[in-house]
Amino acid sequence: MLTTENNSWGPLSEGVHRDVVDERPWRDNAYLCFWDIENDLYGALHVSTSPNAGGRRARLTVHVGNEIAEVVEDLEPGTVSSESISFDFGDRFSVDAENLSGELIWEPHFALANYTDDRTPAGFEFDSSAPLQHYQRAAQVSGSLTINGVDYSVRGEGVRDRTWGFRDESINLRETIGFFWVFPDYAISAFRILLNNGTEAVQGYVLRQESAEPITGFSITRDAMGLFVGTTLKTSNGDEISVRAERRGGHFSPMGFERTGPTHSAYDEFSVLDRKDGVRGFGMIEQGVVRQMH
Repeated sequence: MLTTENNSWGPLSEGVHRDVVDERPWRDNAYLCFWDIENDLYGALHVSTSPNAGGRRARLTVHVGNEIAEVVEDLEPGTVSSESISFDFGDRFSVDAENLSGELIWEPHFALANYTDDRTPAGFEFDSSAPLQHYQRAAQVSGSLTINGVDYSVRGEGVRDRTWGFRDESINLRETIGFFWVFPDYAISAFRILLNNGTEAVQGYVLRQESAEPITGFSITRDAMGLFVGTTLKTSNGDEISVRAERRGGHFSPMGFERTGPTHSAYDEFSVLDRKDGVRGFGMIEQGVVRQMH
């Protein structure tokens, strides 16, 4: 397993919680999405572990051009490294599988998005009496990957996400959308959530080097397939940020476990992003819906 002494990621470096004494499903999750535009390469590492619930897995999916390489492996309770994927919440991860190998290193970029206390995105927690601990931060990403026998030197950007707590997305949610974007001058992290009771919640930040300005709302424009193409975000100081997205690809993102009942289904879209002011960035959009028929 990798070891690192880099604590610059703060709460995103929080380790696995193994001493949970409760029947409610606990989850320690980490999500690291990344992109290298020059190589037309983008992907995501998603690890989800628990001492008392199913759906424990490590999944690394990488797109390069029209090719996709993916490793999906089960995790033992309370662990985040699998047979081929090594990760310890530090500043890097590695993979050593037949069609996908290498190592990527992550350096913090822009301010921290702190989604705790009254900023916790509603609905993901198992019940409201125990809100999730949730953090995000943009990253500069470097390293190397060998994908289907071809070597790539990776230099790009990404976003890290870390949550822990009692969690089941299929219980309280009806629909979700989340943005994880990086521009040259700031990053954007935002969620809009429709709960089963019909109420909506919006949380988010415009993240600069030393500040995190809250986002108070945003619109959603979708194409004929229901995939994201644009938004106008509103910030707490009254600014509006309009963005159009050009999708480069995507994949489904498994969240929980096999069940007969309402089940959360999420799809991640990687996109080039063009702001109305002419600035270009890149990022990921995740849309989710709870499928009701069973």
